[in-house]
Amino acid sequence: MIIAKDNLPAKAHTLLRAQLDERQYTLSLIQEASRNGLLGPDDLERIQIELMSAMNTIVQEYTRGQSYSVRTSDAQKLLGSILYGLDLYFKSQASPDDAAAILAGSRSADLIQASRQAVGGQIARCRMLLRLADGTRLPVILKAYHHLFNHGFPEFLAHYDDRFDVQLTQLDIDYPLLSDDMSQTGIIYAVHYLEHLLLEQAFCAVYDPDAIDRLLMIYGRKYGIPGQDLLINLAELLLKQSLASLLLGRPATDIDINEKVCLWLEKNLQDLPDAQAEQRLAAAREKLLPPDQPDVADYLRPFAELYSRQLLAAARQNNLTAFLAVKPSQTRTVNNPVKAGRRLSDSALRSLIDRLADLPDVDQRIDQVLASVHHADDLIELLNIPYFWDQEYQNLFIRLGDYELAVLAKVCFDCSPAYIDLDNDGGKSPVCWQNQDDDGPDWQQPMKEYLESLAIDRQVTIRRLAADE
Repeated sequence: MIIAKDNLPAKAHTLLRAQLDERQYTLSLIQEASRNGLLGPDDLERIQIELMSAMNTIVQEYTRGQSYSVRTSDAQKLLGSILYGLDLYFKSQASPDDAAAILAGSRSADLIQASRQAVGGQIARCRMLLRLADGTRLPVILKAYHHLFNHGFPEFLAHYDDRFDVQLTQLDIDYPLLSDDMSQTGIIYAVHYLEHLLLEQAFCAVYDPDAIDRLLMIYGRKYGIPGQDLLINLAELLLKQSLASLLLGRPATDIDINEKVCLWLEKNLQDLPDAQAEQRLAAAREKLLPPDQPDVADYLRPFAELYSRQLLAAARQNNLTAFLAVKPSQTRTVNNPVKAGRRLSDSALRSLIDRLADLPDVDQRIDQVLASVHHADDLIELLNIPYFWDQEYQNLFIRLGDYELAVLAKVCFDCSPAYIDLDNDGGKSPVCWQNQDDDGPDWQQPMKEYLESLAIDRQVTIRRLAADE
């Protein structure tokens, strides 16, 4: 059996962990222990024999007793699985010296048992971390983030081969982390991912989920895709936005920044000498990192330093509005369903349509519509042509006020009087946007997706306005 640590002879440590290769820990342990005299020639021969015996046992299990030989690729996979678990086991020992002594006294059955128990321990840890992370999941609209909880990790754990291919990482996740060590494989990669995810969630948890969703919608508009479909890290988004808020003298969690305020900050930073600008950024970083969560602060610190340098560079290059998620300075009201503005004449409407046809940029087309249209019927007529496609509709909707959205909703959806019910958890039930006609206008589905992405209180406001119109 494996030697108990209490039975190891007392001696000075001659191996340092830094001397060993973390990616091939067991093999480098054997090499360094031999070089330092902890393992003699007889030890090395015995270890080699026991490893080959363990390999033969695994091959028989793999082939279900049918053969003692396998293809070269399978042999590499099986040996890699044994060593993967042994790496975990020997890393858990108090010192490399202890690990070398245990290895010298182990038989093949001991090696297999130690390898599989070490992998099993990490699988249990992964399940525990997943429960913790799911229990503190952020209620935001980002699909890639929710996919890792709903599909990515559950499917990985359900199909993970913990005996014959433990180093394989079949983990279907698209949500990026601030720090993601892609050199790790198998269950260790999964464990490290969840450890970092928990640190990032702890930071993000103090922010209003609706405010985070607004940032995602703004970024979606910037990149031309729905905000919920972005592949973006939430902690990065909030670190950047919060640094700017702190520089503006606001709380870190006040992350709604409009274009006018952003340009003011840009000019303010441009006027500061380098030393003074860095002093202000350092003070902002100090306020941003949570003092009561030192592990979270240590994890975020290098990224806060990186983003503060990037923020200053963006300001010096007149590019701060591109670096942050910035709302337009004003959200124009195109029309009011109660007090509608003047309709465009036929000639004015045709002239506007001609101008829109000559504008390839969606933001320019939206600006032209907002500057020219003052009546709901004109807006609906333009949407029906159409001059907008897919995400471009949402780029327009995000610029409209509640009244305009209510008028458009009235065209597409059953807008009977809205209601709010409290469910058993004390949260608000979502508003149901039921299509009036499945063959509605092209912008019906994009509008439904946009409305469902809004905060519940705002959905209810729009629904009530539409019902009263």
